[in-house]
Amino acid sequence: MPLWADRSKIKEFYKNCPKGMVIDHIIPLQGKLVSGLHVHTNLQYLTQKENSVKLNKFSFDDYKETDHYKQWLNSLNEAIEKFSKE
Repeated sequence: MPLWADRSKIKEFYKNCPKGMVIDHIIPLQGKLVSGLHVHTNLQYLTQKENSVKLNKFSFDDYKETDHYKQWLNSLNEAIEKFSKE
């Protein structure tokens, strides 16, 4: 977990895990092609079945269709726009 990770948001995410779901790292912590971080923006809820199928795999083609990616992209574009005005 990086020092800048928001521990309270991670705890809240775990606390709010719906019944019958498990917590998954969207980008695996130890993937073969990419490795993600233990931060709240890299967490998602999956069923146990979905998680067992996913394993430590990451598909950018699948990921770019998720709301998570779209929100991240919007945040990135806002930051770039803000930075370019300074």
